[in-house]
Amino acid sequence: MTNASPPRLRFDHATRARARAIGIALVLTAAPALGDSVRLKSGDLISGEIESISDDELLIDPPFADPIEIKIKYIASIETTRPVTVTFRDGRETTGLVDLDEHGKMRVNVKTSRWEAAHADDPWLLRRNRESVPQEGTSQPIDSLHAVQELELAYYRYEAEIGLGFNAASGNTDSSALSLESKLAPYWGPNSLTLDGEIERRESNGDIDAKNWRISASYERELTAKWFAYLVNLDESDPFQNLNLRAAVGTGGGYKFWDADPNHLELSLGFGYVREDFSVASADRDFGAAIWELDGSRDFFNGDVTFYHQDFVIKALTAKQLLLKTTQGVKLDLPGDFDLKLEVQYDYTADPAPGVLDKNDFRYVVKLDYEFEGDETDWLH
Repeated sequence: MTNASPPRLRFDHATRARARAIGIALVLTAAPALGDSVRLKSGDLISGEIESISDDELLIDPPFADPIEIKIKYIASIETTRPVTVTFRDGRETTGLVDLDEHGKMRVNVKTSRWEAAHADDPWLLRRNRESVPQEGTSQPIDSLHAVQELELAYYRYEAEIGLGFNAASGNTDSSALSLESKLAPYWGPNSLTLDGEIERRESNGDIDAKNWRISASYERELTAKWFAYLVNLDESDPFQNLNLRAAVGTGGGYKFWDADPNHLELSLGFGYVREDFSVASADRDFGAAIWELDGSRDFFNGDVTFYHQDFVIKALTAKQLLLKTTQGVKLDLPGDFDLKLEVQYDYTADPAPGVLDKNDFRYVVKLDYEFEGDETDWLH
């Protein structure tokens, strides 16, 4: 008995136009395929890089054509040449290669990448590796997949940001302000180190009335998925507040209430030691202190708008000194890796240096930021 050949698919005009582009890519990639591949029920094979599967569509980027969207119902099987994160429609998730078994059926072939093998005993990695679902070699129908994405979990990664802030006013008072801020945050497994610095200069009616700098370093170690321990160091100088140097070090713990990148909310509490060096030597002091930090952000409109807020509080244990630094603002996503920030900064010092009367400092800043990030997954698999 001979099985009837399956009916060939009918495509609309737009699909035929894409098919012609696919045909060119197929001719140019007729040699043994490199990268991922998608085999259609019609028998055609498309090679390239599978970028995602979502909403019943697959997006593949051929090397010699524009990215192509293909309906899942037209696909017979897919194959990947690099580990990907596979999510099934029933909610299960695993990491591995998607390929074909000896009968030509699609399967998720669970394999360990090089960085997983190198850090296999690390508790952080074990917590984040889902159970291998399904078992290696188990065949799965194409319509059982909900999403296929490039592997996001990286043992080594980094985030960086460079910002230029400015504002100006004219009228009764001519003023201008310029600030330069930079941030670097490398991560390795459960560890992270954030290095942050800022320089600010302000001028009013031709006279400089602010010229200060700040640098900070913060180390965090994840203890569980929510709890973490930290070490923090803050150094700052503000000659116009008669402050030559304030150095603060502290340690403590924190809790992540919300950690669904890019949205997050975390609170940390700890204890530390503060040393203040003023221009009046007799006013110098040091004291033990409690430290509070709050950091949160929330995205809207698919990440085009982000509201954020940060608090940093130092309260002396045996003295009346209280230091409060807050930053709140809105970030607008710009083309490329640029962002525009509209920011309000407020500082409060309960016991300033001798001769300083103003305990409050408000700053309204417009910032142009450039952000970039990376990880090792492109070269360590």
